[in-house]
Amino acid sequence: MSRPFLDSETQTAEPYSQPWTGPVSEDLVDAQTGQWLHSQLPLLHRLLDQLDDEDLPPQQRVRALRILQGSLLETVQSLSRLDGLEADPKVSPLTPSPTPAQRLLDRLSRNLDHLLLALDRRRFGAGPLDNADRRWTIRQLFGLLGEQIEHGILYARPLPPRTWLRLHDLFAYLMARGGLMLGTGGSVLGRGFDPETFYKRLLLLGLCPRLVGARPLDEDVSNQLMRWAIESRLEEPAGRLGEYGLIVVETSRDAPAQFREPPQDDPWRGWVLEPPAEFLAFAGIRRPALSLADLGADTRALGGGNR
Repeated sequence: MSRPFLDSETQTAEPYSQPWTGPVSEDLVDAQTGQWLHSQLPLLHRLLDQLDDEDLPPQQRVRALRILQGSLLETVQSLSRLDGLEADPKVSPLTPSPTPAQRLLDRLSRNLDHLLLALDRRRFGAGPLDNADRRWTIRQLFGLLGEQIEHGILYARPLPPRTWLRLHDLFAYLMARGGLMLGTGGSVLGRGFDPETFYKRLLLLGLCPRLVGARPLDEDVSNQLMRWAIESRLEEPAGRLGEYGLIVVETSRDAPAQFREPPQDDPWRGWVLEPPAEFLAFAGIRRPALSLADLGADTRALGGGNR
């Protein structure tokens, strides 16, 4: 699975001492390996559910998740490589459901959701350590939700309920606070983590039927998506009502960006997404009333400048 969202803190997390002894290598994709990994899933699910239910101070919860996350993500990555995923009894061509990798990601990201709520309850008396924990939690949540969505699209699997809605809510969380200093650069390809660019990248990915089931994502296409995300614009819907051919992000719906059929004057909450013409051609999108992003304009909903 392509992993453009996860940062270096995730990659170097201390492994948790569970039955595995290290990363699962690339060539371990036979049936026995698949059976062993699947046999560990009930234990991992119980572990994450128990952690989610524990009444822990936020700093202890952060430490626990940092320790667990490295090995859990190695397991997710290994599960996503297995040729036998479709053999899972809950997954079939007739009744598709999220894969084991997706279900594990969902539990991990729900833990991070609850951690962010706990940290916010302390925000008025927060010190530097709480602020650092909040930044880490937000970055991991963006990463896990992004990986969940990319996995679902590239492997042609349905997403766990509320995945898109949680991503919209997380972006709105940043908007409501005027953006958060996440300790990285701005909208420059390959330079740090910028939440708006990654959010727009996922919105574009969800608009490309040709990429459904395309596992893995070609590196050139991945880089192009990032460039198109930088050039795309998120606009307030005010002043656009009544227009035809809009691509909209309805942030109250558990859904990706999509065409909004006329009439456009009924109330809705969210954004108008304006990708560059090159992306529209790549995605095979033809629509009237185009208002393409001017490449020289500020395309950032959170405001200009690096954060």
